[in-house]
Amino acid sequence: MAVPDFLDTNIFVYAYDAATPGKQHIAQHLIRKAIGGLAITSSQTLAEFATVLLHNMPPRASAAQVVALLDALGPIRLDTQGSP
Repeated sequence: MAVPDFLDTNIFVYAYDAATPGKQHIAQHLIRKAIGGLAITSSQTLAEFATVLLHNMPPRASAAQVVALLDALGPIRLDTQGSP
């Protein structure tokens, strides 16, 4: 049985951050694959991503923006076995 790819926090941060367009493009592609069911992540990873957006990444995202982003990521399957 094949193990799906696991997306960590960095993938989500790179997908959001326009400072490095090459990494952003690759990360966005990986997230599209995950939304299509070909990769997974964890609730901890999404919580870390939200924390980065709210506290560490200029400009800081609003709570409403973070909620909208997390809603858009909702189709991604979550790892229930623990991170690889």
